[in-house]
Amino acid sequence: MRRIKIDRLAPILILDDEPDICWVLEHLLNRHGFRSKTTCSGEQALVLMKRRRFPLVFLDLKLADAEGFALARQMRAMNSRLRIVIVSGYIGKNAAILEQAKAAGLIHAFIGKPFLHAEILNLIELGGE
Repeated sequence: MRRIKIDRLAPILILDDEPDICWVLEHLLNRHGFRSKTTCSGEQALVLMKRRRFPLVFLDLKLADAEGFALARQMRAMNSRLRIVIVSGYIGKNAAILEQAKAAGLIHAFIGKPFLHAEILNLIELGGE
């Protein structure tokens, strides 16, 4: 899997209905030089995307106000260059739906919960100044 190069000034969107997961991802990314913005709401994520162009989103599939793949399609329509990484504990790594989403260009990658910090960091790299 190709790493995702992120500009130092471009924040990563973190969307998970578990505030603790948002906190862990935010602090992990910030500690390694990445900027981030978190939300627990699919609706709020779409509002944030209207205001700012994110290069990458870590997206949970199970949200209180949205279904993950439907939300990914909406996000993709708003930003065709957005890299979407599904972070979920509800779907197996080899699930057919993930392979279909990858093949269709909807998602870039999948990381299962619980995840290792290295799994997140190995996926992205800091680029640009």
